[in-house]
Amino acid sequence: MKFLLTFFLLFIFSVSISGQTTRGKVTNQKHQGISDVNIFMAGSYDGSSSDSTGQFQFSATTTGKQRLVLSCVGYTKQELEIEIRDRLYFDFVMVSKSNSFEAVTVRADQISVSNQS
Repeated sequence: MKFLLTFFLLFIFSVSISGQTTRGKVTNQKHQGISDVNIFMAGSYDGSSSDSTGQFQFSATTTGKQRLVLSCVGYTKQELEIEIRDRLYFDFVMVSKSNSFEAVTVRADQISVSNQS
């Protein structure tokens, strides 16, 4: 009986420490999922990356107002204030970042191939 009580208390304690599971989806302006987006809470180790459909999931060890950061190559970085206890599912739309160049130089050198043995 003492073993069961100890096991039960440890189980309850581990569930309360694990934190809130934060889930969501990251899409582009055409509502297509974006893969490999870094999603994390600023100032903590809580975070994840989105999968091939834009879905993400991670456990947040802190609650209350947090600053969530989304970053991905080719998109504008976003930093958002969120409330962890209010919502556990978030939808984000990322805006494409246009890269413009002053000039592009393409250079090719001559390559000769010989079949002499």
